Amino acid sequence: MLKKHFKFWTVSSILLATTPLIVACSVAQNTSSVFNSTSNKLSLNQSNPYYSIYQSQFAMNQFMSNQFDKLIEISFAKVPFQIQNADSKIININDDFAKEHINELYQIGENNKEIHLTSEHSKIELDQPKVTIKNFKQNKLANRFIKLSIDKTKMLEKAKILGLDINNFYYQIIYSQIHENNDDSRILDVPIEIRYYNPDKSSNPYSRETLITIVKQIKGFAPNLQRQANIDATKFLTSINYKNKDKTSIYQAYENLVSKETEGSGEQSIERTKYLDHLISQIDLLSAMVPANSSSKYYLSDVRISNDLNTLILTIVTVTGDKADTAYSTKKEYKIQGFAAPNQQEIEQIIANNFVASLKGGLSFYNYDWAHAQIFDFQTNFDDNNDIQTTITSLKGNQAQKSANASVHVKSKSNKFAEFDFSTRIGVPKFVELFSPSDKLSTSQIDSPWNAALYVPELQRRNIGEIQNNINISANSPVTSGGYKEFRTFYTSNNLSSAVHYGEDVLVPAGTSLKTFAKSKILGAYYLPSQGLAEGIGTIIALQTDVKDLNIDQKIKDKYLRNIDAIVFFFIHLDNNNLKLLGKLEQTNVGKRNATVVSDIDPLHPKLEDKNFNFATIGESTNNGGWNPHVHIEAYPVRYEIKDGKKVWAKSFLNSKYILSDNRLRIAPKRIDRYKTETNGKITWALTTLKETGVQVTQSRPIYLVNTDGSKTSNEDPDFKGYKNRDYTSSIDDLFIKNQALDPNWFFQFKDNKSSKVRLDNLYIKAKQNA
Repeated sequence: MLKKHFKFWTVSSILLATTPLIVACSVAQNTSSVFNSTSNKLSLNQSNPYYSIYQSQFAMNQFMSNQFDKLIEISFAKVPFQIQNADSKIININDDFAKEHINELYQIGENNKEIHLTSEHSKIELDQPKVTIKNFKQNKLANRFIKLSIDKTKMLEKAKILGLDINNFYYQIIYSQIHENNDDSRILDVPIEIRYYNPDKSSNPYSRETLITIVKQIKGFAPNLQRQANIDATKFLTSINYKNKDKTSIYQAYENLVSKETEGSGEQSIERTKYLDHLISQIDLLSAMVPANSSSKYYLSDVRISNDLNTLILTIVTVTGDKADTAYSTKKEYKIQGFAAPNQQEIEQIIANNFVASLKGGLSFYNYDWAHAQIFDFQTNFDDNNDIQTTITSLKGNQAQKSANASVHVKSKSNKFAEFDFSTRIGVPKFVELFSPSDKLSTSQIDSPWNAALYVPELQRRNIGEIQNNINISANSPVTSGGYKEFRTFYTSNNLSSAVHYGEDVLVPAGTSLKTFAKSKILGAYYLPSQGLAEGIGTIIALQTDVKDLNIDQKIKDKYLRNIDAIVFFFIHLDNNNLKLLGKLEQTNVGKRNATVVSDIDPLHPKLEDKNFNFATIGESTNNGGWNPHVHIEAYPVRYEIKDGKKVWAKSFLNSKYILSDNRLRIAPKRIDRYKTETNGKITWALTTLKETGVQVTQSRPIYLVNTDGSKTSNEDPDFKGYKNRDYTSSIDDLFIKNQALDPNWFFQFKDNKSSKVRLDNLYIKAKQNA
């Protein structure tokens, strides 16, 4: 993933040779507050034991709340802009590593000096009004024609007033995720990653940092005619309203639209939303002007009530095209007002349902010391409300659940309703526990505020082998997770490109036990040896649980898992020595590799287990391709429908944005039927029909010269001879929606976007020394 990077001053080295080796084996004893209570301005207390984590989160919050991001601009360069890579400028690891890394990303001249490609080196010219964004995402055009600029003078002026060290901020374009704007295909949305990293080891001994992504826009491209037609179709819904709204309270309308119903009966029953994910034309509660001859379909995707309690906000998905690979989808919000006034009980329910608390200063729930939670540390989404005032009156924290039970008092400043109190949970959404505490990983380590999210930048494959068993120690993070929706360049080569990581990698000690977190079915278990560095497989176990049995946050279920009946989890890189505990073993082959399979378990004959059964342990480095022991977790949905009174595989369904068919299911009849087959008494195994790897790769392509409209010619670009194109032309979000790879953090809550992060390259020297 190529990125542009800007920094005001050069830091001679971001990694120092001497770093303290301290491991957080338990929650630190906290006797000091997170924030200074003596100052009128919110500030961090440096004596708090977690200050080194909080400082980057707090600094990023200052940056965003004071609108520094407004001083960052994106534009279309009139001449090809220089090729550069953010990470190569900050990976000051050693000459050998840096040169080899840069060599792949830059043109290298004499004496290993970098040659930045400008108009002197490339004669490419683009006529932007004729260039579609689809073409612009190919052949490194975005890397050459997007210009990132910063108003340095104003930034320094604002930073001086705030006492903010602007030198610790980095800015880079995420080229792999640029995309057409949702409302206008002529506008390019450009994600920019803003990074805060303090290289001072005395205040940041474990290389912690915070990342946030903003989106800037470039106008003036040629329209994508098919997608623009889909966008324009949303304008056909010129009117949408709730019937008899003057006699219906906004709470009643909301409850009606999100209501559920049961289809079938007994064991052959499923629960479905009555209106959500349904065609607008089929919802009798709504009136909408839907054009009769439109080729588009309009679905109700979401419903919410505004914080002023006066507006019902509907999200409508417009889908044009029946096949997911060629369909276009657009989301748009519509507002409805004029409902009957809600009564006191309804007001209480709306406010309690809409109430959201967060930590001040941009701190993450995942790194907060819940054992010493204090009311002063929190703010609510009603703090700026003109009428509704919410006050947290009591708080009891629970570190194991990363949350607190709170009492909240509510009053109306204008006396529109009577004062009342309610109880709620504040913190990380309710989750299920995967790891069994042991001498390998204690309870306090599993729940530690020190736990970090790992970010893997551009690295070469050979560097992965030098980072074994040290990441958690170096980061002072007993449980380190990351990787979902991440590009993994160390999987790529001259032949492979665009490696997208489908799961969440959770780094814990080898030998750590995994336990079932609900009543479960083991669908398959087998062992595939590693193929080489960074291509490890190890033992794979597929485990299915019903959504109703998952004791997770109901809001997660309602938002992300509605109309889904079960989840199939894949756990990869496990210890193959434990397979014998699951059943009888048999040897077979997958291609040229020997494989071991539990022969008395298959999707049609699963092994049933209750909650808290230890079904696997984390494997050594040999089980994952040669680096830090970890478990790779993926999650996929199972959907049914009722046909002739029985549950059968759903043939088609709306999945967030697209109408998908069962051939998109990871667990589907066509895969299950092939996993284990028997012909004339002979059993044949096709193990990889269930699961083979957690990374999707595509074939790399040469970089071609292009016409002025961005379309490629048949000639390779001589300035990039031998350089392979790693651009990813598809939307990552769309890829995951269509392939239905769910976020494992919805279930296990290892991290969120605010979590303290650590970059693999920042740990490189230390990891290499410890290896």
